[in-house]
Amino acid sequence: MHITKERTSPSELQITIGLSAEEMDAIRQKKMREWARDVRIPGFRPGKAPENLAAQHVNTENLNNEVTHDAMSAGITEFLADNTEEILDVPHANHEHHWTGSGEYSFTLSVNVMPDVALPNYEKIAAEITAKKSPARITAKDVDAALAYLQKSRATTRGISRPLQTGDVAHFAYHVTIAGEQMPAEQQTAILGETKLIAGITEALTGMTDKEEKDITITMPKDYLVKNIAGKEAQLHLTVTSTEELVLPEMTDEFVQQLGAFQTVADLKSSIKSGLETEKQQEVREKKRTAFLDELNKSVSFPLPASLVAEEQQRMLQNFAQRLTESGMDFERYLTDTQKTAADIIKDFQPQAEKKLKYGIMLRKIAALENLLATDKEIEDRINSDILRFTDNAKETLAKIDLPALQAYTADVIRNEKVFEHLGL
Repeated sequence: MHITKERTSPSELQITIGLSAEEMDAIRQKKMREWARDVRIPGFRPGKAPENLAAQHVNTENLNNEVTHDAMSAGITEFLADNTEEILDVPHANHEHHWTGSGEYSFTLSVNVMPDVALPNYEKIAAEITAKKSPARITAKDVDAALAYLQKSRATTRGISRPLQTGDVAHFAYHVTIAGEQMPAEQQTAILGETKLIAGITEALTGMTDKEEKDITITMPKDYLVKNIAGKEAQLHLTVTSTEELVLPEMTDEFVQQLGAFQTVADLKSSIKSGLETEKQQEVREKKRTAFLDELNKSVSFPLPASLVAEEQQRMLQNFAQRLTESGMDFERYLTDTQKTAADIIKDFQPQAEKKLKYGIMLRKIAALENLLATDKEIEDRINSDILRFTDNAKETLAKIDLPALQAYTADVIRNEKVFEHLGL
């Protein structure tokens, strides 16, 4: 096997791998023996027919595809075993495959590798950030606010005949007319003073009663999702369809016992305080880590692999579309309303994608310098732990997912955690 390398950019290698006719013949013979075991020929038990006879019953095109696949796998394995550069992603084959008349085979790979990254004194930067005081104290006011939120989440409602006031639940329909064009009627429910509505609507609803109607004029927000009406004046016809008030449960020992392993209100408050403290600590830690990377970024510059930036943009687009779907909005409808294309959104994601990739490479460089790597056992244990949080059947779940991709992602997460912990962040 012959392997040559050519650097096509500061962060990319082009690898050409060639296999001799003898090596290709050995791969073909091995594959043929594997296939012969499954060939059924009258007069012979499965796998017992002579190889030359079995070969006549094999699809030649499929066999050739399997042989080239195995040849590429063998070549990539050989390259990775001898490679001394840090690879940033899985090598991917180009469409350049060559057979010679004498049976030799060659193919090319594109491989993104670690660019030349010159880091400043990152330990000093980390020490300066950790030296800054970041209070994580939780007050009684914080606990009371969380308790009030919990109460409201368990509240019931009852109809009212009085005018609507702050804190009440308003169910209403509305027609929007802009420049003489009436939009389709919409229905909405809002808690007055809490649900974010377009300026003017909450004020108009306050004081209205059940079945009352009202006409108002509003100005659509400049950043409104539907771009062709953003910032324009609109006439709004409101119809209150029903009115309710929230009925909060009384905060008693009997009530909190229904919420979990609590016996008294004091137990619940203690649990809330502990949870808020943990959240605050995590928030402070994430802010410090982000501040560290932001400061590091100011004095670090290196070329980013274009293909990895593009992959990150695609992932961001997929996640964005999924979040829209989960919120009840169709992605295609979003594109129509915003007068954008998927390509526009991908372009918008470029700065975020570049930043995320750059920060990841900086952390990877520190990990290499400090020899901070994730072990196979750490990766396996983390994957099993994460899966068991969502399902009881880890084996079945693992069979359905892209395990190598999950292992690579998990290795990155563990490695980054080790870097931050090493730096006291």
